[in-house]
Amino acid sequence: MGSTPSEDLALRAWRAVLRGHNRVLRGLDAELTERYGLSYRAFDVLIRLSRSAGGAMRMSELATAVMLTPSGTTRLVDQLVERSLVLRKADSKDARVQLAVLTPEGRALLRKAYQGYTRAVRRLFADRFSEEQLLVFAEAFEELVGSS
Repeated sequence: MGSTPSEDLALRAWRAVLRGHNRVLRGLDAELTERYGLSYRAFDVLIRLSRSAGGAMRMSELATAVMLTPSGTTRLVDQLVERSLVLRKADSKDARVQLAVLTPEGRALLRKAYQGYTRAVRRLFADRFSEEQLLVFAEAFEELVGSS
């Protein structure tokens, strides 16, 4: 590790991270909504479910994973249920627990949207930096996440 950055530099870097994240996220949200009818948050739910065992997650775990309140997650999952992209069912191990489950329709839409997502990430983020800069970002943020 290097020396400790000045407070001004630390705050400047933090503000830049927040502004950059906000700009890219707004762009992703607009593109996913326009092309696939999915907000970024809905896309995030589908991705999380697709990467979980059996395409299912407890609602409480899903809320934590997508950084929404339980009620916000419930509303979002309800919207996805209405579109037949997700279904709800009781956990076979504990009937008090509700699972969100990715449907075949949800998986199919996710496959299409994921291609658009990766193109948008490249256009909105990756194409603006050199490979060396991207490596620095990746290593720095992996260190941040790994240190918690």
